[in-house]
Amino acid sequence: MSIVLFSYNRAAMVRLSMVPFTLGYIIALMYLNRFTDNTLVKLAPIAFLVFATVYYWVIHRIKVSDLFQKNYYLIYLLTFLTVISVFRSNLSDKSFLNSVSTSMVLMLIVILTLIMAILYSKKKYARFENIFYFLNILPFGIYALINILLWIFEFSFESTNELVIGKALLLEKFGIFVNRIKFPLANGINSYGTVVGGLLTISLVYLFVVKKNKLSTMGIITVLITTVLLTDSRGALIYSFLILGAIWYYRSSKSFPAVFKIVPLMPILGSFLLISVTQILSTTGLGAFLSRSSGDLESGNGRFLIWGYSLTEFIQFKIIQVIGYGDNGHVGSGVSNLWQNMFLTYGETTNMHPHNTTLAILFDIGYIGLAVYIYFLWRVLTIIQKFWNINRNFSLVMLSFLLYTVLIGITESLYGFYYQNSIYFFFSIFAIAFVAETIYDRQQVKKGKSRDLIKANWPN
Repeated sequence: MSIVLFSYNRAAMVRLSMVPFTLGYIIALMYLNRFTDNTLVKLAPIAFLVFATVYYWVIHRIKVSDLFQKNYYLIYLLTFLTVISVFRSNLSDKSFLNSVSTSMVLMLIVILTLIMAILYSKKKYARFENIFYFLNILPFGIYALINILLWIFEFSFESTNELVIGKALLLEKFGIFVNRIKFPLANGINSYGTVVGGLLTISLVYLFVVKKNKLSTMGIITVLITTVLLTDSRGALIYSFLILGAIWYYRSSKSFPAVFKIVPLMPILGSFLLISVTQILSTTGLGAFLSRSSGDLESGNGRFLIWGYSLTEFIQFKIIQVIGYGDNGHVGSGVSNLWQNMFLTYGETTNMHPHNTTLAILFDIGYIGLAVYIYFLWRVLTIIQKFWNINRNFSLVMLSFLLYTVLIGITESLYGFYYQNSIYFFFSIFAIAFVAETIYDRQQVKKGKSRDLIKANWPN
């Protein structure tokens, strides 16, 4: 009986310690400042995140040196490039206060994630792979549930910017005829569904591979799948289950599967592969099932035309391309004018992003930004490989999100602030990998012993 109570108390302690972080993260995800210019509303996410940061810093006595480890420089570099691009925004309606608010929230989330991962690693009774549950799955699950409840009770902050929403075709295949839903706290239909797909991916892997917090994770997965179906985000749903299948297949592999070593190259190669695959699929029954309309797959739902227009910008070298045009660089370059007629069902046609992460990065933070981004992905992959035989569950969950990031990034502008603050998840998940590597390296130096002993001391 005493063992059961101790186990329960340990779990309760972990959950209770996560409350300030979870609250601050959810407030940031809601992104309420886009609904108003009210200064208090814009500062609310910052206030909550600052409180959470100070709380953990003071109560748990975090050292400044803990946040300036050599493994973290790449996180800070990519964050710095992104923040600079925010202050170079090409949107005429983006105020200086909005840029400050956006940048501060991003920086606080990066710092707070590092702090939380460091603290969690010090809990000897905590399995380190559960960090994904507490730092990502649970907060976003609550946020997604709030969105569904607000939609059920017909609460809305604003009307959708899509003049023609369209049908939820995935549900229509099963005899359920409804329009695609724009949830009250979402900044778009497809964008929200795309981000939900990323959290659905790691939630599925966490449930079937890690097999912890099963009941709450199943509830969150139900909420996420419902959301993806109602937004009719086909790619997000397909990728989530394909990645789960791949992870399940390779979960027992003694060595890291070689097939995944090409992942960092997918931002470059992915578009060409997709064009080839869709041309083949368009002639099959599966292609007809996945298509919204005639010619949908052949043109990538218009994406291939956008990519072509975008590439015209980079055929001739310009010095500004080295650092990019700043946030929404496709607008600053003037290229988006070439495809604005393709989005007449949207309110702001010239602001429509290039629907490809690589192109979005090139426009926003240039060749330097793209080089740092690809190197960042490569470093995450090397960390996954390092932990393959140290903490397999940790590697599998991290790998699942890496796969989703590069696959969905082929057709969506996932990096940056285009898609429902997807950049928050990018850093809050991948930053954990660099913390894990720092802990491992520190243990290796401290113990000065074999990897087997290091493995035994790793928080499992």
